[in-house]
Amino acid sequence: MVVTVTKTELATKKENEDETRKTVTTTVIKRATGYPVHVHQFMAILATCASLKIHVHNGGSHKIHSLDGEKESCWGTLVEKSLKHTEGSGNWWSLTLVLLPPQFLSVSSEPWIRGEALGRTKARAFPLSWLRVKMGLLGPATQGRKTLQPTNEGKTLSPLISDGMCKTMAETQGYACEEHKVTTEDGYILGLQRMPVGRFGKKADKPPVLLQHGLFMDGLTWIFNSPNESFGFILADSGYDVWLANTRGTKYSSDHKSLNPNDQVYWDWSWDELARYDLPAFVQYVYNYTGQRIHYAGHSLGTLIALAAFSQGQVLNMLRSAALLSPIAHMNQITSPPTKLAAHTFLADDVYWLGLREIIPNGDAAAKFVEGICHSLHLNCLDLVIPFTGPNCCVNSSKIDVYLDHLPQPTAAKNLIHLSQMIRTGIIARYDYGDLRQNMQHYGQPTPPMYDMAKIPNEFPLFLSYGGLDMLSDVRDVQLLLGDLKDHDGNKLVVLLKEDYAHMDFVLGVNAKQMIYDPLIDFFKEN
Repeated sequence: MVVTVTKTELATKKENEDETRKTVTTTVIKRATGYPVHVHQFMAILATCASLKIHVHNGGSHKIHSLDGEKESCWGTLVEKSLKHTEGSGNWWSLTLVLLPPQFLSVSSEPWIRGEALGRTKARAFPLSWLRVKMGLLGPATQGRKTLQPTNEGKTLSPLISDGMCKTMAETQGYACEEHKVTTEDGYILGLQRMPVGRFGKKADKPPVLLQHGLFMDGLTWIFNSPNESFGFILADSGYDVWLANTRGTKYSSDHKSLNPNDQVYWDWSWDELARYDLPAFVQYVYNYTGQRIHYAGHSLGTLIALAAFSQGQVLNMLRSAALLSPIAHMNQITSPPTKLAAHTFLADDVYWLGLREIIPNGDAAAKFVEGICHSLHLNCLDLVIPFTGPNCCVNSSKIDVYLDHLPQPTAAKNLIHLSQMIRTGIIARYDYGDLRQNMQHYGQPTPPMYDMAKIPNEFPLFLSYGGLDMLSDVRDVQLLLGDLKDHDGNKLVVLLKEDYAHMDFVLGVNAKQMIYDPLIDFFKEN
């Protein structure tokens, strides 16, 4: 079976307003015969202001479906069209098209990207066979990110930070702020912001607090809202020395000693590397800089990398305590429909084998695209995240423009593959290469090593808070984590359930100060 997506671009000449047509074969996917394929969903990112023709070939049959793009507005609307062909065996194919504006896509000098997947060695619900892909490379969207340029000495220049987080978000609210750079053992140069003084000039007289964001977010997570609602600002005003971490690949951590974010190898990491390299680098830097042991607070993925590091005995000697908000550890009970579907259909795996290593480009164009969808469909943009996070009760809808200016942040396809593995298996383990030889090469054993949460020292102070409506940090999964910690000292483990909270309420909720942050600060004071 061959699926061909053809894009006919309409280009208008300003001189005489004549339209010229250029036809580009964007994607060809060919399946070798004799191998069972039940379902394959492929997302083609194409431009609006175009005419589309989709040709579906299967044996002797030949179907053509036409879909006209929006001509009046290059932003257009989100268009989704599925083509299904039923074969005698009952197998079916689905092709999903999502139309994006040309401004969302950057231009690459390299016209083609080629990738091959040599099949899966493990059984899967929706297996893919030998896959050869030739697709028009639209290029990663680098808007909103500083692209690194090597010097003559072969070193990497850091981007200017005159438009960094301190200048744009902290100092505008009246907070003194410092920009710091941290280099990991594997060469990533990460941004770290410090707020050592409160809004009213109160200098920190309490220990440092390191704040770690979750997936598709960055350090701005903690200062998005007003000073009276944002945990980072609240801590600074309470006399704490506040440090905002930004994991690799995000806007303020896109540097590397030798790699460029446009290099595929730059994105060769999962949350294993965040736990092994990024988190220890942040903790060591803050510890060395301040000479004090640190309180840690993480949200979502920021809790997973902390738990993984703690279970390996990392960084604990430099920490006073840790707070886990919307904790992610066991994940096979999540109720988010699109997240479960993506995991069980191996969507991230397929994207990876198509040659795409970076997921969710950020920048102004992406935000405008999402805003355009919301406006055209008369939706509150916050409603779009409900199927992923759960119904957030208390996120400030008036701040949606601020959120969209900075979110979502990029991550690696390999990172999503790793999380999908956890959803399917229900275990907390290192990245599974899906191949005996590769697992042996990386781990010295045929299967990835497990992370054992029970190995976290029982005397280490933990604050754990979760929401009753959270679709990512499901109550049942959190109960499994608490089961792992059943031997933890009773006076060293504080558990707080907020029944009406979903995933984002813990960091963006307008009432989170009263519900979560005040009890958490009391916990810090006791430790």
